[in-house]
Amino acid sequence: MRINVKRNTSGFTLVEVMISLLILAIAAAGLVSFLIAIQYMAEDNLYESTALTVAISTLEQMKSMTTDNLENRMNAGNFDLDTGANGIQTLTLDTTNQLSVPIVTNTDNPKSIPIVLTPSIESIAGDTGFWLRIQYQYNLPRNNRTRTEVIGCIRSRVNSF
Repeated sequence: MRINVKRNTSGFTLVEVMISLLILAIAAAGLVSFLIAIQYMAEDNLYESTALTVAISTLEQMKSMTTDNLENRMNAGNFDLDTGANGIQTLTLDTTNQLSVPIVTNTDNPKSIPIVLTPSIESIAGDTGFWLRIQYQYNLPRNNRTRTEVIGCIRSRVNSF
């Protein structure tokens, strides 16, 4: 006499569950590494945009000066930078000047970034204007690499109508 035993084959075996968990763990590890890379890039961009904003602000303040005042600043070898809440900071032309600039974040622990500015004012040949240039550099927080960039513009002596 033969007894028929029905086997229940509708569930998962332990091997199938372990393989599923392994695939899920690999996918989660890839997602976590992607999110960490995005966070690093966002932090690098925050530092870069802060440094660029300071350099552009300095250049714009130089551009807004009268040509006589620019010539006086060029001869004196310094430039007064209005830093807003911190007041006026005198920058020496053609020399590195370090500023501690706060970074705008939504955390309770505000950070600041040290930015090195090297402003310069050069007279254009023929005395038609000035070449204004700002070199700025800062260190990326994650790997401490130094980034150096230069921006500049021309300020003409000719007044517009």
